[in-house]
Amino acid sequence: MGTIEKQLEFGSEHGFPERKSGEVKTVEPKEEETEGAELYERSLIFKKLEKRRERDKTPFVLFSDIDRTFYHEGALDDMQKLGHGLENADMGLVLVTGRRDTNKNLGNLPTPDVLVQAAGSEIYIRTDDGLILDEAYAHKISERWEREKIMEYFHAFLENKKWQERVKLPDQESKWEVVSFFTGTEAKVKAFVSELESHLLGLSPESKLKVTYWENHNPKPGSFNFFVGIVPENAGKVEAIKHLQESLDIKDGLVAGDSRIDSDMLLNSGLPAVIVGESRQSLIKEATSSSEPLLFKEVRELPEGQWVYFAPQRKKSTRGAGGIITALKTGMFSKKDVLEDLVKKL
Repeated sequence: MGTIEKQLEFGSEHGFPERKSGEVKTVEPKEEETEGAELYERSLIFKKLEKRRERDKTPFVLFSDIDRTFYHEGALDDMQKLGHGLENADMGLVLVTGRRDTNKNLGNLPTPDVLVQAAGSEIYIRTDDGLILDEAYAHKISERWEREKIMEYFHAFLENKKWQERVKLPDQESKWEVVSFFTGTEAKVKAFVSELESHLLGLSPESKLKVTYWENHNPKPGSFNFFVGIVPENAGKVEAIKHLQESLDIKDGLVAGDSRIDSDMLLNSGLPAVIVGESRQSLIKEATSSSEPLLFKEVRELPEGQWVYFAPQRKKSTRGAGGIITALKTGMFSKKDVLEDLVKKL
């Protein structure tokens, strides 16, 4: 079975929508080419943002989760419209996903300027040569990360009969994360994550790791409800976004998501955020409890001052990329030139 077929099978097992196969060219990174700022200086997103700076316009970047946020079966036209709008306006598109191997199979997604995958543990930068791994970020998150030891301790933990029937550890090739499947309620998965993290840190207190969980969007009858991920402490969606903000000097943009795995980047990136329609209640509850109401019904304010837009949850027009477009069209989340160059054309 080839790489693409494996990815499609893996995606189907994880409840991701079936996609058309289509391989994106990737390049084995050369250390001297990916050190420090050099990779970013020859990236397509850097060139876009520089074009806007040269015209005294705001460099703007959309950071978006993929499944049910940027991509939604019921909002494919909105996805294409938003993707084209960003490209034509020289604005950046960063897709941030929990998936693995998306760099080898983007399917019918618009090609992003940057791809953050594997729950924020890998960053790929688009250049004229294709998508190239950011080795500097990989080096940063590798400090005191001992994946083989963690896998050994995890297998030992799963010998506990309390969790054996609830957890499945599939074959996986990732260098930076360990993903398992969990069947049960959210209360059960929270208890599992807490016990697992305590177990791992108890056996290896010097390790830098964290354990998190997120929902399976499309569970099949009798299948698992949640993913559980063990990742380096310095990795994650918000950590990857902050690395990109620093590397590209990004001050203006928007972050979008729909589920619990997106909560950290939505609430802690320092950028305005949008929770699209049909989002998970766990995310809505967390975002609501972390923010204060404003005069506007759909907008709340976070402690650091940035705003969160709660798209109407039951409207078809606010599903997926439609929710991002709706937030942009309020005019509250972007500067005048962004409105003129992007929003008015959507």
